[in-house]
Amino acid sequence: MAFALARANQRMAGQEIMKTKSKSIIPRLPDSPFAPVEVVDGENLGAEDRSFLQEREQIIEVGRRTFLEVGNALVDIRDHRGGLLYKRYGTFDAYCKERWDLGHSHAYRLMDAAEIYRSLSPRGDKSPELILPETEKQLRPLKKLPAELRLKAWQNAVKVAGPAPVAARHVEKEVRNLFLEEGLTPAAKPKNTSQRSHRLAEHDVEKIRALLAKIRKSVAGGAAKRISDWVDEIAGLLPGS
Repeated sequence: MAFALARANQRMAGQEIMKTKSKSIIPRLPDSPFAPVEVVDGENLGAEDRSFLQEREQIIEVGRRTFLEVGNALVDIRDHRGGLLYKRYGTFDAYCKERWDLGHSHAYRLMDAAEIYRSLSPRGDKSPELILPETEKQLRPLKKLPAELRLKAWQNAVKVAGPAPVAARHVEKEVRNLFLEEGLTPAAKPKNTSQRSHRLAEHDVEKIRALLAKIRKSVAGGAAKRISDWVDEIAGLLPGS
């Protein structure tokens, strides 16, 4: 009897210990850096935060538009007086690479985007009703279409996107739809033909210099001055002149 009573007392004591342990305070872990933060409406931002945000968003906006300015400038340099501005680099591709570290593909994507953008808004129309592309990637799919269908594809993409920003995938889809509707066949990819370099081999340059020197020595008569001027003009176009 005494033994059974002792066992019962031990069980009761064990239960009390368990209850005490279960009520012990669990230590609080530090807040995770990935915990969700409070979302604050833009109108409720403090003046300092609002100014900080505006400055950064202006930088992003300028960066988004830079592709148009760069593309237009490259087109102007490429087309100016038959390539006069870049011939000292040999080819336009060499100019882009050596002067600006722009590869062939990226340089031509920028130029294509600038030209397509101009075709969508030939008068630079900035009315609020006209939504225009803001990135080169949005314009890229339009290159596949004939020029007269690009505006239609873009406007369709704007409608499909609705209030959301127009993504490149929206434009790509509308381009495919127009190909089907118009019964168009995708153009074959042009062969990768490298431009002929305007640079001359060193031995050819030396040969030209020698010939020009002979002409200078042999000119005589009333036309000598004009011929000499022409010779100097040609010599001035040679590398290292």
